[in-house]
Amino acid sequence: MLRIILYAFSILYFFPQFFLINSYPFEVVQLLTIFGCFFLGVLFAQYKISSLSYVDYSNRFSVQPNVFYLIFSVYAFSKVGVIYDIVTHLLSGEFMSYALNNAVQRYTNFEESSQQSILQRFGTISFLMSGSLAASVKASRRTVHMLLFLMILVESASLARLGVLIVFVTYFVEFVIRHNVRLQELSFIRLAWMTIFLVAILAAIFLFSAYGRVSDKDDGILEILLMKLGVYTIAMYEALVLWMQTSSDQYGSTYGMGSFAGAFKVVGVEFDQGFYKPVDTTYGSTNIYTNIRGFLSDFGLVGSCVLMSIFGFIVSLYSKKSMSFYSYNTVRLIMTMLLFCLISPFNYFNTLFALVFSGVLIAGVKFPIVRKSRAHFKL
Repeated sequence: MLRIILYAFSILYFFPQFFLINSYPFEVVQLLTIFGCFFLGVLFAQYKISSLSYVDYSNRFSVQPNVFYLIFSVYAFSKVGVIYDIVTHLLSGEFMSYALNNAVQRYTNFEESSQQSILQRFGTISFLMSGSLAASVKASRRTVHMLLFLMILVESASLARLGVLIVFVTYFVEFVIRHNVRLQELSFIRLAWMTIFLVAILAAIFLFSAYGRVSDKDDGILEILLMKLGVYTIAMYEALVLWMQTSSDQYGSTYGMGSFAGAFKVVGVEFDQGFYKPVDTTYGSTNIYTNIRGFLSDFGLVGSCVLMSIFGFIVSLYSKKSMSFYSYNTVRLIMTMLLFCLISPFNYFNTLFALVFSGVLIAGVKFPIVRKSRAHFKL
C-alpha cells in the first residue's frame, strides 16, 4: 500500500513541477515544501513502526456480491430511460451523436442539470459507491465487474468523466489496501507495467470523451486531442501557480469550505459555491486548479504542510498497524483525496456520502468476519 501511494504521489504531484519550476520558481518551491511534508510524515511513521511487518488485508474488509447487486439495481432503476436510449442508439449506429448531444445539453443547461431529483441522486450515489464495492467483493467477481463496466458505459454516454474517474480512483484505493503486502513486494518492472495499464485505461476514458466532443469538426481532430491532453495534465498545475501568484492573501480564508464543502452541506451551512473561473495557461485554458488550491485556501501554507504530514503519517502507520473500522475509513478517505488530485472529491455531497456509506458496508462497525476467526482460533 505505502509503496504504491508514494509512487502515485510522486507522479501526480512532484513530477509536473519540473515543467514549471523555471517559470514559477517561488510558487513551485512552496508546492515542493507542501509535498515534501507528506514524505516527512511517512518517514516519521516508519521510524515509529520500523520493527513491524506489513499487514495482510486480503481477507479483511469485504462484502457479499448481493450488496453490489442491490446497489446496481438501484442504479439501473434510476437510469431506465438512459439505458433504453443508449441501447436504441447503439442499435441504430447513432451512439456518438447521442452522447455528444447529451454533453452539449449538460454544459448549456448546467444549473438545470445539476438539480437532481431524489431518484437521480440515489442513482448517482449508487454509481459512486460501485468502485469501492466491486473491489471489495471476493465471490462472483466476474459478474460484479461486468455490471460495473455496464454502469461505467452508461455514465460515459454523456461524455462526463468526473464520476467515472472518481469510481476508478475509489476502486484503485480498495485494491491497494487489500494487496498491501503483495504490492509492497512488487518489482520495479511489474510496477511499470501496472502503471502503463492504468494510464491506458485513463487514456481510453479521456479519448472517448474528448473525441466525442470534437468528432463533428472537419479537420484538426488529432491536434485538438493533443491540446486537450495538455489541458488535463500540466495545465491545471500551471493554473494553480498562477493563482498562487495573485492570491496569496486568500490563504487560510475559507476554513475548510474549499476542501470539505460536502460536509458543510450536511450540517446545513449555506455558502456560494461554483466552478473556478478558467485561466489561460501555456497548455490551454482550464478551470481546474488541483486540490492544492482548496488546501491553501482553507489552511494556508503552514496548515497545508501540517495536513500533508498527517496524511503521510496515517497512510504509513496503517500499512503496518492493523486498521479498525474508523482507521480503515480514515485511510481510504485520505487516499481518495490524494489520488483524485483535480479537486477535493469531498466538495461534492454525493461523493462524500458514497464514500462514507460504502465504507460502512465494507468494514462494518464490529468486524464480524474478524471476530469469528478469532473465536475459532480460541477453540
